[in-house]
Amino acid sequence: MHVALRVLQEIGIAAEDPGLEGMRYKIYNWKMINKEDVKFKEIAEEIGIKARVMAAGFKISSNFRTTKPGEIYSYEPNKREKNEDGVTRSHCVLVVGFGRREGQEYLVYQNSAGIEFGEEGFGRVYLKDVLRMATLNVI
Repeated sequence: MHVALRVLQEIGIAAEDPGLEGMRYKIYNWKMINKEDVKFKEIAEEIGIKARVMAAGFKISSNFRTTKPGEIYSYEPNKREKNEDGVTRSHCVLVVGFGRREGQEYLVYQNSAGIEFGEEGFGRVYLKDVLRMATLNVI
């Protein structure tokens, strides 16, 4: 997750809003939140009330890329994806919302893969599967 956050700090992401073509959004710092400190109520307050930008990191299993629109991704340890060193892959996303389904809390995120991913570039992940989060300060 730190690598992704450094990319956002140094390079940023392209603005897509009309009139902002060629501009980039960057973060100037972030505050990490460990899994044991991640609370749904606080996430809802940060995103919904304070309009803060957040990022989340979670492990990847083979079902991540096949999660269909409307479904919520859940990490499956027996289907984990590993890198060439045998380490389980993880992914960092931009958190844009939150919700509950059948009593389980989840986050809505924007994926860096673009509109071909999930629902026009957005997906959901169960909060229980999130390893860590960060609040971002955007320039």
